[in-house]
Amino acid sequence: MASIAELMPRVYPSNEPDELRLVRTIAWWDRHVPPRVSRNARPTKLYRGTLMIHAVTSAWSQEISMLLPGWMQALARAVPGIDPTKVRVKVGPLPPKPPSKPVPPPIAPLALTDLPDQVAASLITIADDQVRDAVARAAAQSLAPRTPRAPTRRTGR
Repeated sequence: MASIAELMPRVYPSNEPDELRLVRTIAWWDRHVPPRVSRNARPTKLYRGTLMIHAVTSAWSQEISMLLPGWMQALARAVPGIDPTKVRVKVGPLPPKPPSKPVPPPIAPLALTDLPDQVAASLITIADDQVRDAVARAAAQSLAPRTPRAPTRRTGR
C-alpha cells in the first residue's frame, strides 16, 4: 500500500514542488478551516516557499493574520516543505474555486429475489445467518444494473 503523499508526485501533472504543496495546502485548508473563514479567505499561491492567502476584505485579512499562527503549525506538520513563518495575506476578490465533480446517484440494489440462481444456490451453503445476509446484500448491490455510460470516442493512431 502506498500513501497519497507517495502517489501524488507520480500522478500530478506538474513537477514543480511548490504547485504540489499548494494542492495539498488547499486540501488541508478546506478540511480544517471553518466554513465561514474559507468562504472569505483561502490560499491561492505558493511562490518560493511563501504562501499567499487571499482575503475578501481587510477585516478578514486581519482575522486571518490573528488565526494563522495556530493553523500554520498544523499545516507545516501536514504539508512538508511549508514554512510557517512565510505567509502573506492579500486583500482582494477570491479567485474562483475549481468546479467540483458531480456525485453520481446511488445505484439501487437488486431485490434478493432477483439474484441469479447460481448466487442463490451459493448463499444457501453459508451457515452463519449474518454472513449470509451480508454476502446477499453485497451481491445484490454489485449485480445491480448500472446506467449505461456515454460511449467514449477513441482515436486510432
